[in-house]
Amino acid sequence: MKRVYSYLLDCLQPWICAHSWIVKKGSPVFLNPVFGAFLTFSILFAGGLGSIFSDDIRDAVPFHWVWPWEPFKLALGPSVFWVASLFSALLFLFRQQATDIARGDAQREVRVAADELKAQSEKLEVLVRTMPPENFLLEFAQLYAKSDSAIDTVLGTRTAAASREDIALAIRQFLRMIALLAKAFDGERKNGRYAANIMLFRSSACITPDWTEENDEKLLFCDRSIDLQKCQGVLELMPEFSMTITGDVEPSPDAKVKKIVLPIPAKAKNAKGKLLVLPGAPMAFETCEPSGIKDVRKELCEWMQAEGDFQQFVVDEIHDYFSHHATVRSFVSIPLISSEVLCGRAEPQGCKPIGVLNIHLDQPGLLRTEGINPQMVSQVSNFNALIQPFILNLIKLLRKISDQDRLAADPLPSSVTESTS
Repeated sequence: MKRVYSYLLDCLQPWICAHSWIVKKGSPVFLNPVFGAFLTFSILFAGGLGSIFSDDIRDAVPFHWVWPWEPFKLALGPSVFWVASLFSALLFLFRQQATDIARGDAQREVRVAADELKAQSEKLEVLVRTMPPENFLLEFAQLYAKSDSAIDTVLGTRTAAASREDIALAIRQFLRMIALLAKAFDGERKNGRYAANIMLFRSSACITPDWTEENDEKLLFCDRSIDLQKCQGVLELMPEFSMTITGDVEPSPDAKVKKIVLPIPAKAKNAKGKLLVLPGAPMAFETCEPSGIKDVRKELCEWMQAEGDFQQFVVDEIHDYFSHHATVRSFVSIPLISSEVLCGRAEPQGCKPIGVLNIHLDQPGLLRTEGINPQMVSQVSNFNALIQPFILNLIKLLRKISDQDRLAADPLPSSVTESTS
C-alpha cells in the first residue's frame, strides 16, 4: 500500500508543482472581479448544457471504456457538458486557493499589525507610567527658582567671598530640593523619609598612606587587604554633604549618615563577564548611568550572587549593613557629570564623574523603580534628565568648595578639581 501511495505521489508531483506555480503566478488574475464573473458564467454555461442535454447525459451513464482500436463515437452534447463542468471546477479550484492564500496573507498582516499595536500600547503604558505627577513641574519650577537664588548668592556678585560653611550649606539646600523633587515624582507616596547625599571620587593617585590609615575602618564591602593603588580610586561618602527633606531653613547634615569609603576596581568585569563593581554608587560611577535598587533587603544580595563575582563575606557584610540601616530600603545613584561632557565640549571617553549623587528612601520603590537594574531606564532616567540643572549647579558648588579646600589643611579630593576643570 505504501508503494502504491508513493507511486501515486510521484505521478502527481508534476501536477502539484504546476498547480502551485499557476496559483502563485495567477493569483492577481484569479482574484480579479472579472475572473469571478467569468467563473460564474462558466458554471451557468455548464448548468445550461446539463439542462439541455439532460437525457443524453443520463443515457451516457454508466461510462464504458473502449479499446483504442475499437470505433469510438463521441456524443457532442454530453462531451461539451463534461468539459465545461471540469473547466469550471478547475477555475473554481484556482480561485478558491488564491482566495485562501490571500486570506492567509491578510491574517498574517493583521497579526503583525496587532503585535505592533500591542508593542505601541505597551510603550504608551510605560510612557504614561513614567510621566511625573501633575504637580511635579510646578514644584520643580518653584524649587529651581530657589536654587537659582542660592547659586547667585554663593557664586554671584552679592557675596565677595562665600565661606566654606556657606557653600556646604548651599549644597545641602540643593540636596534637600532634589529629595523633595524625588518625593514629588513618586506622587502618591505620602509618607517616607527621603534623603540625599554625595559621594566624591578620590583617584588612586591621591590616596596617601596617611589617608589610608585614617580611613581604614571606613572602607567597606571589600577585602581589607585590598591594594587601593591598583584600583581606579574610591568613592567617599561625605556626611557634610547629606540632607533629608525634613531639614530646616538652614539645614544640618543628616545625622544618620556616617562616612564610608567604597572601592572602584580597575576593571568592571572579570574574564567570565561577571561584575566586579558594586551596585549602586560604584556602578553609576563606572557606567556614567543611573543605578538603583527597588528593595535592598530582598534583591540586592541575590543579584550580587547571580550577576557579580563577589566573595561571600562581602555579600554578608552588605546584607548586615542594610539590615541595620532602616533609613535605606531603596535608593538611586546618579553620576555627577560635568557640563563640559554633557554639552559635548569634552569627550566622554575616559572622563569619569567627579562623584555620585545618592537619593534613598526608607521604603521600597524609590522613583517607582522595578527590581534591580544597574543601568536604570524609564522612570529614573526621566527623573535624572529633569534634575540635570540642579546637578550642574551642585557641580559648580563642589568646584567652588574644592578650590577653597586646596588652600586649606584638609582639602577635598583633588580629583574633583581635576575632573571639573
